[in-house]
Amino acid sequence: MAGLAASAQVRTMTSSTYGLALDTVTSTAAHYMVSGQINAGLKKNVEIVLSATEISGTTGGTATVECSLDNSTWFSPYNSLDSTYSFTLTDVATAQIYRWQLTNQNARYYRVKVVGSGSVSVKIAAKMEATN
Repeated sequence: MAGLAASAQVRTMTSSTYGLALDTVTSTAAHYMVSGQINAGLKKNVEIVLSATEISGTTGGTATVECSLDNSTWFSPYNSLDSTYSFTLTDVATAQIYRWQLTNQNARYYRVKVVGSGSVSVKIAAKMEATN
């Protein structure tokens, strides 16, 4: 993560299925890494980093960041320094790192949605930093 501000909240995002720090994306099923609720005073600027490592198959698919006010209705962030909310997973043997920098946010929850393509098996992990 970039230089941590004095009031930063850093957390490991967890699998929405098992609550673990790692999850495995298989075939075309959607998997989510979630943040849990962000403190109200530490939510303006959010940086999310996703690591995706091929286990087997031909890696492909997308990774998309989403936000929520209530942990139920999810939407795209409305401001990003990267000007993109999705990345395409590519077929490489080493870990791929994807990073989103979101500014001026008001959401209380964040998640990364990863959807594979074809017969893929990919290990995913994500971390998040939220600051004023």
